[in-house]
Amino acid sequence: MITDCHVHLYPDAANADPVGWAEARGETRWAAMVGPRADGGTSLQGWADLARLLRDMDVAGVDRSVLLGWYWEQAATCAEQNRFYAQCVRRHPDRLEAFATVHAGAGTAGVLGELARCREEGLTGIGELCPPAQGFGYDDPALAAALERAADWRWPVNLHVTEPAGRPYPGRVETPFLELLALAARHPDVRFVLAHWGGLLPFFELNRQWPSRWRMCITILRPRLCSIGPRFSRWWRRRWVRSESCTVRIIRYGFIQRPRRSRSLAASSTKSVAAA
Repeated sequence: MITDCHVHLYPDAANADPVGWAEARGETRWAAMVGPRADGGTSLQGWADLARLLRDMDVAGVDRSVLLGWYWEQAATCAEQNRFYAQCVRRHPDRLEAFATVHAGAGTAGVLGELARCREEGLTGIGELCPPAQGFGYDDPALAAALERAADWRWPVNLHVTEPAGRPYPGRVETPFLELLALAARHPDVRFVLAHWGGLLPFFELNRQWPSRWRMCITILRPRLCSIGPRFSRWWRRRWVRSESCTVRIIRYGFIQRPRRSRSLAASSTKSVAAA
């Protein structure tokens, strides 16, 4: 079985008018990322509805996909996407899983209430979250409560983590690595998935063209991550298949890798979950 563990999908209204949909909800960062390019070039962003996602999965040979929420700036938008994902999972439980996205601005009670509702609706994890982009810290009490609940439920938690050596792009926010390490140390029972960063840092470490300060940072951080717990023990070697695309053009982008044995992301909660 092949599981694509990083797929973003949006309601039809967002697909039809991404910028207008985002601006109406106060999602300025996402609007900047999906809007017209400043240089006038053609955007690489594609849009797909649920039917297109399933067709592309069939073409690519993907058995199941995990729908990841976005790191929205508003708690109401998080809840809206969670309801949309719940509908998708109900319609195709044999093909789809979904993670819940939350915002600490809702407060501890609001975040825990949203997670409880998502669990009742069949969602199986938390993410994709990016506290620096959402406007709260890694030490926010509401985030801590969410992670404790994820540990209790054995839910994976997907965090958007930006590598320091990557190229600039609209909406990019740097990840404070020491704060991230402290977060992981405070929550040793949480199975984190570090999107993007885990997949790229090892390659930057080997690239002598990058500034030495970045390569030194990578060299220092890797053993520290590995020492935190078994969930990071093979973070630079184990990779889940991920398209990270709402059009799921997996074959074209070459992300297909066959896992050694059949399992879904949610079912892997008893194992260590590596960075995507």
